Amino acid sequence: MKIIYNLLVVLIIIFVSTGFTSVNQNECVKEGVILKFNPKKCMGCWGWTIKVGEDTIKTDHLPFSQEIAFNLKFPARVRLTVAEIMSNTLGSDFDYYEIECIELISDSNCTEIVLYDFIGGKPEMGWVRTSQDVAKKWGFTIHYEFGSCGNTDADQKIAEEYFQKSKAGQQCLAERFGSDWRERFDEQVRNERE
Repeated sequence: MKIIYNLLVVLIIIFVSTGFTSVNQNECVKEGVILKFNPKKCMGCWGWTIKVGEDTIKTDHLPFSQEIAFNLKFPARVRLTVAEIMSNTLGSDFDYYEIECIELISDSNCTEIVLYDFIGGKPEMGWVRTSQDVAKKWGFTIHYEFGSCGNTDADQKIAEEYFQKSKAGQQCLAERFGSDWRERFDEQVRNERE
């Protein structure tokens, strides 16, 4: 009897430690499409319209950086986790949902390459603007996110998020321009800044 009891305790511990941690990791689990953004501040207008499966939902906030959110090309394929219905603070007839997790689905054909760069320290805006211009000439887009200059936990989290988001773009750029593409790209940015 004691062996069964001990086995039961071990199984419960394993269940709790593996089951609940996977839920709490906030993984983006469903596929969806961001259809549009409505900037009007009327009741039930403002926000993002997203198709998730057969349902179409709205949200007033996406957990992207502002630059990524407002430069999306529609329709934008995403993976996401939808939380409960938010309280209806907008006074509309529409239900708005909180989006806990969202990530862009990369373009496996490398037709629209997007590179995500995080700058933790003080950004040199001349470099940022020139690199975005050079990226356009090369046929891709760079989205920058700027940190607090303090290497905080939030900065480290965003840096890791941007590193993960850039993997597909980095691979596409290496396939298109060669493994040394970044050195040649940075050299062109330096030359065009002079």
